[in-house]
Amino acid sequence: MRQTLSYTVEKIGELKVFYLFAPLLFLPSVTFGLLEAEIFPWALLISIFLVRKLNMMTLILCSILLISYAYTLLNAVHLSEGSTDLLRSFAAYLNFIIIFDVLLQQSDNRILDLVSLNGYIFVGLVVLGLAQHFGLIEFLHPILSSLTPRASSSALSEIGGRGVTLLSSEPARAGVEITLMYVLVRIGFKHKKITLLIDVLFLAFIFILVRSASGVAFSLITVAVLNARKILVIFPFLVLISPVLFFFNELSIPQTGRALILINSMLMMGSINEIIFFAANESGHRLIALYSFINSGFNNLVGHGLGLWRISSMQSVLDTGLNFKDFRYFWVHGGGELVPFRGPGVISNLMLDIGLVGTSIFVLWIFVLISKLKIMYFDKLTILAIFFIKIFLFGSLGTPLPWIVLALSLRYLTIMNDGIADKQEHFDYKK
Repeated sequence: MRQTLSYTVEKIGELKVFYLFAPLLFLPSVTFGLLEAEIFPWALLISIFLVRKLNMMTLILCSILLISYAYTLLNAVHLSEGSTDLLRSFAAYLNFIIIFDVLLQQSDNRILDLVSLNGYIFVGLVVLGLAQHFGLIEFLHPILSSLTPRASSSALSEIGGRGVTLLSSEPARAGVEITLMYVLVRIGFKHKKITLLIDVLFLAFIFILVRSASGVAFSLITVAVLNARKILVIFPFLVLISPVLFFFNELSIPQTGRALILINSMLMMGSINEIIFFAANESGHRLIALYSFINSGFNNLVGHGLGLWRISSMQSVLDTGLNFKDFRYFWVHGGGELVPFRGPGVISNLMLDIGLVGTSIFVLWIFVLISKLKIMYFDKLTILAIFFIKIFLFGSLGTPLPWIVLALSLRYLTIMNDGIADKQEHFDYKK
């Protein structure tokens, strides 16, 4: 009896701790100023608290990262101080690897609770974005900046027509993160007949309030994938609204933002080569990193080593034969000289760090973990398409949100497929 009571008290305490910190899973940019990094390892800390066992493939993947870690450590004696970033790089990978495995193993009730929590946080961020856009909460700037040091209480209109930051460090990250959360909201949305209207309203939020080129691109791709069966309806709509958007852009109305300026500029160009070069220049280091890092992964099958990105990123550019002096990024950040840079998403960084071999095992790990989930083929394909687009093209390495959304989406669809969800006890999107 005493052991049973002790176990019950322990479980209640565990639940209280979990639900106290669970919102931070969806708000990785909230660092409270505790770290200089833009992403706090909340997911890793929470996953350590929840973990009971790990899949064998997860252990194999972590072992590969450890071997790469050891390789870099052995070579560190030949490198200058500050050229390695071992601990942070290793933690960035663990921050999403462990939580992905752990969430896939959680109980149905916990999954449903987390899906509900995502819905409430999404609504809260939309309200926050509206308040920031209209300048209603400028007096709260000290509080917002204490949660996320680079967050702003109002739109960043004076900085290249940028939009709101929500609870992220910049509009670009905000746009990608809230789009991921929208995917989970959209999956659980009950009014299927008006999903297209909801999608349009969400895109308007991204276009008008967030105004980030990468956020706009990711949200457009996401909505298109979610509506793959209705794409013939969406495409004419986009064609119809595009003249209106470009009209506003020509009038130089600030609300159009950088995303529309870039789209308009590319449409004015005469050749595909001009468009590619313009896109590469305007994307900062992103497209350059994608090309050079993936090329590096094919040329160095086991990679340059974990944590050596400050050296290997520059070497990868030289290996491509590109004239880096042609790109504005290196003039802005390096005075015309090569400077270290990270790649967008996860895949490009993996190709640089552990090469094609390690990246292939990484992709295999994903499919092994989700292979036993019973989901309708088209639903699984839709979620995976959005997920792989995200980890291939958008965002930073260590953010766990795409992995959290993937795990919760697949588990939620599995629960719905099995017909065991108690819909009355959880978040009802009809309300």
